[in-house]
Amino acid sequence: MEIVRALQEALPGLQGFFLPLTQLGSEQAYIVLLALYLWLVDPVMGRRLGMLVGFSYALNAGFKEWFDQPRPYQIDPRVSFPEAEATGTGNGFPSGHAQTAATYWFFVALRHRRGWLWALAIGLVGLIGLSRIYLGVHFLSDVLGGLLIGVGLALAGVYFPVRELPPTFLRAFAAIFLLFLSIAGGKDVGVALGLVAGLLFSNASFSAPQSWPKRLIFAGLGLALVFGVYVGLGLGMGELRNQGWGAFVRYAIVAFFAAELWPGLARPLLR
Repeated sequence: MEIVRALQEALPGLQGFFLPLTQLGSEQAYIVLLALYLWLVDPVMGRRLGMLVGFSYALNAGFKEWFDQPRPYQIDPRVSFPEAEATGTGNGFPSGHAQTAATYWFFVALRHRRGWLWALAIGLVGLIGLSRIYLGVHFLSDVLGGLLIGVGLALAGVYFPVRELPPTFLRAFAAIFLLFLSIAGGKDVGVALGLVAGLLFSNASFSAPQSWPKRLIFAGLGLALVFGVYVGLGLGMGELRNQGWGAFVRYAIVAFFAAELWPGLARPLLR
């Protein structure tokens, strides 16, 4: 708690800076980041990265229940405020924002090995982790724990041998198993495993457009449609989207649309 207070005293009045920054670790931000990587960089590795992020998110939810640790604002409400607390509910350890950011950004940096990507990854992951402490929603130990797990998953994702997807019936069996896990685990697990299930059924058999005008149209229109599906399902499902199975179904459809249906519909742009 002393570190949280010391950071807030050393950098007073920066809630307006750190609150938008911490949103870079939100579900909506990763929909954009994963879709852009899948569509414009590497469809096969983008599918792999999406499944890795989903697994990381599910693992984080499990760890939070297992360790059952409080957040700073739950001990001292004076260190936070409602807008910040809304970005961090439930148990504290490990930080989901820090873990998912480390999983995504260090996977990308390890995969492509560019100096500017390493700088971007270290900078963004560090700032997102710092924002969680400054906003009073995580302790330093929560952030460090999330970072270590995320880096480990990124390393496994890059260096574990890539295999072909299993036959359809095995994928269907796996999806049913993930659905049952989601029903038992609740909304956060449903979000994560729905993402994994939707990507399991995508083939990622396309190449990104070569010209920048086509790439911009492909990505811009694709994001508009993906968020249309995301918001439409949320409105149509109502409160069901907050149950484990409802979150699973919603995110499985969104992931499958982004990875399989939209590239198929947009094939004229991909020529």
